[in-house]
Amino acid sequence: MAFGCMGAGDATGRALSGVTPQQALDQLIDEQLLAQAAAKAGVEVSDDDVTMALKAGIVAPLDSASTPDDVKAATRAALKAAGTDEAHVPTYAPARDAYRQFLLIQRLETVEPGLTLEQRIAKARAGADARIYPDVLAATSTPQS
Repeated sequence: MAFGCMGAGDATGRALSGVTPQQALDQLIDEQLLAQAAAKAGVEVSDDDVTMALKAGIVAPLDSASTPDDVKAATRAALKAAGTDEAHVPTYAPARDAYRQFLLIQRLETVEPGLTLEQRIAKARAGADARIYPDVLAATSTPQS
């Protein structure tokens, strides 16, 4: 996921290193479906929640003496490559969208306690509107035994 919500992982917390392009695409689709499922379930994320998460996840570590200098430099370089900097990241739309999605998925766990990530994904896929995403659902559906 962009902007380091989960470090080297996606919004669901799964590792992204060493995955195939198809697996990465599937993870991005799953994130979208989970965020939509969270919204359908009534999960809300306020603008203030997003701002606080961005400040805690990106801005504060850049100001922290405990963050290694190489991590700070890499984060600042990534922000620059994305067209922003630490002062503007709380208002940078792509970062806000990524963090809002992350928070929706994170909060879905409180609405559906006891479900595994795989169960949440299956439920989100089953509840997706096939009229909107027929090709996406077909491409990510696992064959039924």
